[in-house]
Amino acid sequence: MKLLGEEKVNTQQEERTVLTPKQSLAITAQAGRSASVSTLPVEERRAPTGYRKATHVADVMNRGLVTVQPTDSVSAAARRLWQHGRTSLPVVDVQGRLVGLLAESTLLARLRVHRRGWWRTLLEAPGDGARAYQQRAGTTVAELMGPVPAEATPEMSLAEAAELLAADVRELPVVAHGRLVGTVSRTDLVRVLVHAAPETVTPRTDADLIQEMQRRLAAEDWVSTRALGIDAKNGVLSLYGLVDSDEEKAALATMARAIPGCTGIENHLVPKSQFRGHWA
Repeated sequence: MKLLGEEKVNTQQEERTVLTPKQSLAITAQAGRSASVSTLPVEERRAPTGYRKATHVADVMNRGLVTVQPTDSVSAAARRLWQHGRTSLPVVDVQGRLVGLLAESTLLARLRVHRRGWWRTLLEAPGDGARAYQQRAGTTVAELMGPVPAEATPEMSLAEAAELLAADVRELPVVAHGRLVGTVSRTDLVRVLVHAAPETVTPRTDADLIQEMQRRLAAEDWVSTRALGIDAKNGVLSLYGLVDSDEEKAALATMARAIPGCTGIENHLVPKSQFRGHWA
């Protein structure tokens, strides 16, 4: 029986199957993906309920690793980074230990025109120029890779991971017992927020709203004054007083609006900046 898209070609010695170009491309692409991904098991996407209960890095990290080794060629590493849409790749040795990071920015530096003025030698630390040249001209990952700026552990809380990712870091390697076991990215943490269970609003009295607003004011050191007028009626909080800036006025409205049970805001706060022109 003849299969769709295939034809039987008979020769004197063997019978072989000829695939259509579309089928050949599909098989080639699949083989390329299989060859470039680590053999560690790939974790399937978590259900929303899993993210709702997430509290630690182990709950959200990606266990399917895409890595390179120090001996890999720069061209192969660049292709792997591009194929998987990554901004950096962990560099591991043959034992799976994390030894460095290959960043997209390092590869892009090879495309820039490099002009070194004499004054740069006065500002650079010893070895900076040589290191920059090695990254531009190197042919292996070992010559281009840099240190790992930060790393996480499976037991790390999501709050701690968020602190590390708040810096100029998009993805953290996750290390356990000296071995790379996964990665966690900003996207993974945002996914936790997306799937977070909606907060149950407990009915509050107007007195409760005022008390909670006062408590939140006392907890923030950027508030210029605690002597603000606060009133509430039918769930609507009203704010009165003098504050330092427009930004503070807006932030205090945000504070009030975030209180569960608050149904509206009447912001009568007056920034001092409105009077500076009159006092000048």
